[in-house]
Parts: sequence; C-alpha cells; structure tokens
Amino acid sequence: MKWEEVLRFLKNQPVIETLMLGNKPEELARMRVQLSRWVKSGRLVKVRNGLYIFADAYRPEFPDREYIATFAIRPSYISLEYALSGYGLIPEYVPAVTLVTTKRPGKIMFSGNRFVYRHVQPRLFWGYIPKGGKNFEIFYAEPEKAVLDLFYFTKGELTLDYMEEMRFQNTEILNMDKMIGYAAKFGQPRISKAAELFSHFAGRERGMKEL
Repeated sequence: MKWEEVLRFLKNQPVIETLMLGNKPEELARMRVQLSRWVKSGRLVKVRNGLYIFADAYRPEFPDREYIATFAIRPSYISLEYALSGYGLIPEYVPAVTLVTTKRPGKIMFSGNRFVYRHVQPRLFWGYIPKGGKNFEIFYAEPEKAVLDLFYFTKGELTLDYMEEMRFQNTEILNMDKMIGYAAKFGQPRISKAAELFSHFAGRERGMKEL
C-alpha cells in the first residue's frame, strides 16, 4: 500500500495497526518494512511494535492519549493515580496514564507520553465503564474501583496516615456501600479493612467541609 492510500483510508483512525494494512503473511512482511521506513522518514510515530500514529504534519490534532493507552494493550482500563486525579479525588496532576491489565505489566513511552500498566488476575478485572465516542471507546475505572486498585497495588499497611498522605479529597462523589461491596469481591481481608477505614476517613473529610 502506498502512502497516499494510507492517508486516504486511515486518516480518521486515532491509531494504525499493521493488521489494518493487510492480513496475509506476505503482505504483513512487506508492510512491516514499509512502516519502519515511514517512521524513519517522520511520517509515522511508533507507539509500540505494530502500533503507530500519524506524525503531526499528517493529522489535524493529536489523538486522545487515553484512547491510545487503552488500545495499545488490550484488555486494559485507566485506573490508579491517573484516574483518581481525573476524578478530583487527589489534588496532584498525574502526567503518566496509569492502567490495569490482565496482560504483562510494563511501560510505553513515545512523543513525551508515558503509559504505565499494572497486572491483575482476570478475576479482578472489573469495575470499569466505557467513555468516549461509540467508535473509539476509552475504558475507565469507576471511582470506587480506582481507589481499591490503588490499595491493591500499595505495599505496606493501609492506615489513616497513608490516606492523609495521599490527600484524598472530594470523597462525597464515592458510594461507600459500593466501595465496601467491591472490596469484598477482592477476596482479601486487607482490602476490605482498608475500605472500611477509608469510609471513616471520607466521613471525617466530609465533616470538615461542612464546618
């Protein structure tokens, strides 16, 4: 496939997969070579093996990096610090998109973007909702699950001091009954205990706002 054809057929695609350009072994071999040349010539930007985006000169705007992050490693959903910041549950800006996946953990870096993937077993891969357009969905943890995912990956004791250090805020958006029910699904007393403790922390945080 020629460059002009790629632009014409895929210009509205946020990302380009090698398989979009052919599925026969001989076609794929040729396209991998051609894609590598287009990356070297500055027409494409490589996200990871087999996944690319158009360079700035060939697209009207940068594609949604949250969509790229969830598309790059599938299945995955946005959670942890990035989601908590997005929900306003922590005050800090989080530059790296943090995700949960059933695939291997790892990181992807390209064009100043950083995606961080944390691994969970399939039994813990739930509690997320679709966002974005119908054709380009982004999967995002519910706020309650984002908090619990953070607890799950945090080493050490989950204490009130830890919750204060995280500077959790705006906890009124959380459904505490849902969080405690979700915590039970983890099947880990440590997570259930943390959810109960967080409920007390959130009640105190809301009480301070009312003063």
